[in-house]
Amino acid sequence: MQKDLREIIRTIIEYVFRRKGLNYILYIMAAFWIREATNLSASEGIETLLQAIKGNAEFPHWRYLIASIGGILFTEGSWLIFTFTSAMIFFFGFLKYKEISKSDSISPTEFLDQIRDIQKDDKKFLTAPPPKTTGFIGREEELKELDDRLKAKNQVLLVNGLGGIGKTEVCRNYFWANTNKFEKLGWIDYLGNLKESFTNQFQIKEIPVTENESLDERFAKILHYLANLDPNSLLIIDNIEDLEDADLPKLRALPGKVIASSRLTLKGFEVYPLGFLSTEKCRTLFMQNYRGKPDDTALETIVELAGQHTLSVELLAKTARNGDLEIAELLNRLQETGFNLTETIPESIETTWHDETQKKRFFEHMESVFELANITRDEQSILENLSVLPAVLIERKELTDWLKLQTKDHLNSLVEKGWLQQQSSQVSMHQIIQDVARHKLKPTATTCEQLIDNLTWKLKVEPGDNPLDKAGYVVFAESVLARLTQSDEKLASLANNLATIYQALGQLEKALEFQIKSLKIREEILDPKHPSLATSYNNLATIYFEQKNYQDAHNYCKKAVEILQINFPDGHPNLDIVLRWLKKIEKHL
Repeated sequence: MQKDLREIIRTIIEYVFRRKGLNYILYIMAAFWIREATNLSASEGIETLLQAIKGNAEFPHWRYLIASIGGILFTEGSWLIFTFTSAMIFFFGFLKYKEISKSDSISPTEFLDQIRDIQKDDKKFLTAPPPKTTGFIGREEELKELDDRLKAKNQVLLVNGLGGIGKTEVCRNYFWANTNKFEKLGWIDYLGNLKESFTNQFQIKEIPVTENESLDERFAKILHYLANLDPNSLLIIDNIEDLEDADLPKLRALPGKVIASSRLTLKGFEVYPLGFLSTEKCRTLFMQNYRGKPDDTALETIVELAGQHTLSVELLAKTARNGDLEIAELLNRLQETGFNLTETIPESIETTWHDETQKKRFFEHMESVFELANITRDEQSILENLSVLPAVLIERKELTDWLKLQTKDHLNSLVEKGWLQQQSSQVSMHQIIQDVARHKLKPTATTCEQLIDNLTWKLKVEPGDNPLDKAGYVVFAESVLARLTQSDEKLASLANNLATIYQALGQLEKALEFQIKSLKIREEILDPKHPSLATSYNNLATIYFEQKNYQDAHNYCKKAVEILQINFPDGHPNLDIVLRWLKKIEKHL
């Protein structure tokens, strides 16, 4: 109970100071009442209410206030903590209640019924649902056609198109528009591969995580569960990136409807090509984000220069808004830089650029927008770091900790300028913008040092740790190691810890891949007698041993012993451990 109260107090303080609004105190009070009435934890009650605030319940905010009053009346033991807040709620609540009591007011009981309905809907969700999209423009015809094709015959459908034209937004809107049509729904952000994406994101109470469960075992349990779902279920996998993922064909065996999105064409999937927005809808999108004086003539030219590319149109609008530029002035500046995406984006939909030259020209044109946006050095640093991470939503607090940001002002500025996207307390960076940032800023292990250090620490396995608890950080580490290719000891340490996690999860091939990567870096930059090389050799030996490759295990373990004997001629506990390990290997030769 005391822990729950501390959570509530912390949340109240956070929301009051961040939002500066009385409504948020009322929301948290309502959440406290929900907690008492439904036996939820404090955090679950708060999350339930916030889901309602985000749009899962269609009733005005003032009704939360009435519910909050009911909450105080029917909740025992809260007075000592909430006396002052209660007084404010009674005062403003009484005034508001008199105002609306003659209309369509809602009682606390009715409010609780609606909250329970939300919880019932939440039971439909096999994963965390995607954030709702605000200000969605157009695509009504596409959403209808997508629905018709799923109903007709297709169980597996691929929403396919160029990056940045709105595939994810279409899928999100289809998800939320059809929650009442399906018995179960799941949303998966494809990260690395299907197996890790499923094991990290499915939240199925019927198959709880067990101690020492391997990734393969967990994945098999999830597939078995999905195979027995009602056929009237929906699973959406967003942004598939690996054509060679061996588990993708398993999606076709699932009984429910499956939608995937990708810039790539995937074998075995019925393709639904997503086209560009019309010129008219692009203008609407621009004005929605610009919020200034219209100029139809100049705007039509800007849309044409942007190639009706949705992300680019939105980014240009925010650039003009934050730079206090009139539309005609934005057009002049774009023309001065030679900006013209029609040179790089074909009129017909293509899933990828024709060649690297065309892709390079696209980045060069987008860099001119980067210059217009007046990105500060601190903001560039954030973009550099985010450009090497997966294009997924990350909690602002976690990102702030990872990068050791002194203030969130720079994050807020990047959201305003359109270079980052924000959903509730999370931010993300679109893949196309990541590509542009990497092309422009050229991040290195040095500029991303803080991020690498924090991920290395997150992946460190201590005695008693369950490796599955750390599996959520694997995709971040893999992304960093794929995009930063310098020979740097910090990257070697990250690869080593990542290999250790994979080994603990029973993914020996992946463990071997990253342990070899770590070793190659260290062999290149360290003295041949350095103790860290002994660590790499020994870790590699343990993987080979588990693979029953005893000869390679023996060779690498001997190398580790030789280095440690040079460094510690009088003996050392680490040397003793490796010697015992060597004897164990020799028994299998």
